[in-house]
Amino acid sequence: MPQPLQWLKLKSTGTVPAPRLGHTLVKFDKTYILFGGLDNEKKNGKVAPNNEVYTLKLMQKEQCNWKLESPGGEMPLPRSNHTACSIGDNEMLVFGGLYSSNQRFNDTYILKIGKSYQWRQPPNQKSGQEPKNTESKIGAPEPRANHTATFVPGKKSVYVFGGHGGVGYSRKAFNDVYVLDCANESFEWTKVDPSGNSPEARGGHSACLLPSNKIFINGGWNSISQFANSWLFDIEKKEWSELDLNMEIPRWNHVVTIVPALPKSKIFIFGGSTGYFEEGSARNFGEMSRQVLYMDVLDELKSVAYKKVVPDNDNVLPSTRENSSFVYDQDEQRLVLFGGWSNNYLNDIYQINIGSITGPDYAIYQVNPALGP
Repeated sequence: MPQPLQWLKLKSTGTVPAPRLGHTLVKFDKTYILFGGLDNEKKNGKVAPNNEVYTLKLMQKEQCNWKLESPGGEMPLPRSNHTACSIGDNEMLVFGGLYSSNQRFNDTYILKIGKSYQWRQPPNQKSGQEPKNTESKIGAPEPRANHTATFVPGKKSVYVFGGHGGVGYSRKAFNDVYVLDCANESFEWTKVDPSGNSPEARGGHSACLLPSNKIFINGGWNSISQFANSWLFDIEKKEWSELDLNMEIPRWNHVVTIVPALPKSKIFIFGGSTGYFEEGSARNFGEMSRQVLYMDVLDELKSVAYKKVVPDNDNVLPSTRENSSFVYDQDEQRLVLFGGWSNNYLNDIYQINIGSITGPDYAIYQVNPALGP
């Protein structure tokens, strides 16, 4: 019998991180690595990002344990709204982010994970200074935040799409694609020139890698529009295609994860802000959500639709929020939600078991010897 489809709030023990938004949480086996974010602990009288590294262990009986790590090496400067992704069994890559409201990074750092933690930078990408929003000398993307970074194991490369930022103190949205080659420690950047129509420039969208080796993106916003649409980027063909797949309402600053399931994987989306802004009307910040959407990854997403996750009960529900983190624990078939912004900074952690949606992580294709009538 699958576990009930309901939210549970976990009790945090250990050195619990300060409430924060715009952080990253990346899974490595049974350990989760939390990095950075904008927290509510003032530095020199101002709210500012941090460069803290925490490890999270999920435990039994609705508990979890946090530990503040002290990595050595070349420590990145504090940041929020950056990206982080695993680029192997024991390495996490961090790119970009905000240092302040008008200072943005386009640097790269790698955290080695093991009995001890060690930061380093690629030899060709030394930084460590306060960002000046300058053009890269090695062909890296323009400084930015609110972008996505997707690691493609078959290519041993990270694909960066979109975001908000730019050179100098301009603020613009991007729809460009850059590839960082992580093979053989080269860490060379290449700008992709895709064929076909490209998505509208945006940041605050979400992205994940499909089993077909295509990158799925959806939602996001720019200075004039908000998006409910979805796109696929074909890595081999370097080609964009827009999907006939829309959320009911534009959504941005949400989080997404892909979940292995049989017969097909599923994409889960949580929260964010939703709403419409008519051109020429007063700008507002939308309405924050705690809704969970999902869909089956079938037929290149050409004949699927978003479905709503409806919990068995509403005894426990996370608050509406944006700029949180969302990961999947396959061992326990649960989605784990941490932190974010809900008109205040958050450091709460919730789980919801989705076994009743995904089914068992196995299938029976044959019985041998064949028995029965």
